Amino acid sequence: MDSATVSSVLDSVTVYARGAVCTRLLKLPPVDGRLPQAVRVCGLPLALKEGSLRARVLAGPLGLSVTDVRAGFDADLPPEVDLPAEQHALEEATDSVGRVELELSLVERELAQVSALRPSFMPRKKGEPPREAPVGAILELAGFVDDELCALGKKKLELERRLVDARNELELRQKRLAANRCVACGWPPARRSRSRC
Repeated sequence: MDSATVSSVLDSVTVYARGAVCTRLLKLPPVDGRLPQAVRVCGLPLALKEGSLRARVLAGPLGLSVTDVRAGFDADLPPEVDLPAEQHALEEATDSVGRVELELSLVERELAQVSALRPSFMPRKKGEPPREAPVGAILELAGFVDDELCALGKKKLELERRLVDARNELELRQKRLAANRCVACGWPPARRSRSRC
C-alpha cells in the first residue's frame, strides 16, 4: 500500500489576534500490518495558508514519523453530460407535442363536422301536399350524432391530457438541455466540491 486518503476531525481551535490554530485528528489503521508511505488528508479548509501546516504522530509503532507536509488542491468535476442524447430526447419531445397537436386538431375538426349534421328535407314542389316527416330517420340521425359526439368528446379529453403531458416533457427537456449546455461551456459556474489535501 503506497498511499491512503483519509479525512480528519476537528479537535480544538485556539483563536489569536492574527489567526487561529486548529488541531485536527485522524486515525490510520494498518492494512495487512503495514502503514502507507504517503497519507492525503482531505476536507481541510481552503483558507489555510501554505506554510502554516504542521503534522505529528501521536501514537504508533516506534520510528513512525512525518517526513513532509504539503498543501494541494483537488476539485471534483461534475460528470460529463451526453449532449447528443439530451438533444435527441428534446427532438423526440418536440415531435411528440406536434403529433398530439395534429391529432387534437383532427378530432376538433371532426367534432365540428358531426355537430353540424342536421336532417335535410327535399324541397316541396308547388302544389304538392305536405309530406309526412321521417321521424324514425330524424331520431336515428340524432342518436348517431349523440354517440359520435360522446366518443369524440372522450377522445378529445384524452388528447388534451396527453398534450399537457407532452408539453411538460418538452419543457423539462428544454431546461435540462439548457442546464447541460451551461455546464459544458462553464456558465454559470458548475457546482464543484473542493477539498484541500
